[in-house]
Amino acid sequence: MDWAHLSAALAEELADLPAGALVVVYEAGKETGRFRFAQFAQDEDRLSAEIVTNGFLVPEVRATPDGEELIRRAGWRAPEVREGHDIWWYSLPWPSPPDRYRELAEMVVTALRDGYGASGQSPWAYDAWNERQGNSPLELPRLRLPRGNRP
Repeated sequence: MDWAHLSAALAEELADLPAGALVVVYEAGKETGRFRFAQFAQDEDRLSAEIVTNGFLVPEVRATPDGEELIRRAGWRAPEVREGHDIWWYSLPWPSPPDRYRELAEMVVTALRDGYGASGQSPWAYDAWNERQGNSPLELPRLRLPRGNRP
């Protein structure tokens, strides 16, 4: 996977999501506790984004303290369990200008690639569906990733 392509394509796909859309981009072929992921939920007025935290990962794939600092500096908000966020999170008002989606997509790449050390050589996949339309699948062809079934 090419990280620059993922960033550009993800920004375009996120800007076009309908209300009710749920999207997960993740390391495929990894057992639970070993795959790093980003997930998104589109509501009528907000796009919510989340990145996995170390608490959900086995030690070998966790971010180092320096990696966590990179994630924080990229703009991700730290988990706030009392606020309902148990993983890194960020949100955008909807609609937002295209540059905001590009910034968010770059935040995702920075977190996965630089913060967690995820490799573009690992297999990556996505799942996307619209919960307001009977969980009907959504196609995100610009990602050029295979659809999968989350572990």
